[in-house]
Amino acid sequence: MSDNKNSYNHGLSDAPKKGERIVSAMAEYISAVGFGDGDKLPAEKELCEILGVGRRSLREALIAMQTLGLLQARHGTGWYVRKFDPANCLGFLSVLLRDFTEKDLFKIMEVRCIIEPKAARLATANITKEGISKLADIVKALKDCAAANDHAGWRRYDKQFHDRLIQECGNAILTMLYLILDGLLQSFFWLVPENNLQQLLCIHENIFEKVKAGDANAADELIRKHLESSMENIQKHNPNGIKKLP
Repeated sequence: MSDNKNSYNHGLSDAPKKGERIVSAMAEYISAVGFGDGDKLPAEKELCEILGVGRRSLREALIAMQTLGLLQARHGTGWYVRKFDPANCLGFLSVLLRDFTEKDLFKIMEVRCIIEPKAARLATANITKEGISKLADIVKALKDCAAANDHAGWRRYDKQFHDRLIQECGNAILTMLYLILDGLLQSFFWLVPENNLQQLLCIHENIFEKVKAGDANAADELIRKHLESSMENIQKHNPNGIKKLP
């Protein structure tokens, strides 16, 4: 952390809507000073002076950043910086989008068809040994579920499979977009053909092998075809429509 915490030039005085920029200014200040995970911020009074804002506006900005998972309030000691973790920081956005926007499963799947093939391609280059091991364990669990025709277990491990690929892609922006989409996806329920798990298992095994072998083109194409096929199956086997979970 640098020593220029009191000399930061926030530029808020030139902002036409200062209140709307306080969160942005706080983020810029934290970055400019070099605060890292676990570092304590100056007292609120000092922050007000540094940013040139009122106590109430500052407190609203701090609470907003706490909601985003960027800051942590510790009773009696003040505010601390937290490392940005998309999985923890963006989960609430899915809830808001789910409840306050139109929900359309097929629009969500269309975006997944754009994002996940690219993520699989990147994962072939960036996946760690731990990632390969975890994917192998997930594929084994999927195999057990397919053998037992365990649809509930399949849904759980299928989600873990796609989650792990995203985590291994090495692109935080793709990860954030996926997490939001996945949160929306969980608000739907649809039927899966009873005899389809063995076929799906082969697809997941092939994807895993291509990622493990570093075959980016094949991994990209397999994921794309898998998601497109899933959309077709959902339409085919749910004649009464897709159930939106409350």
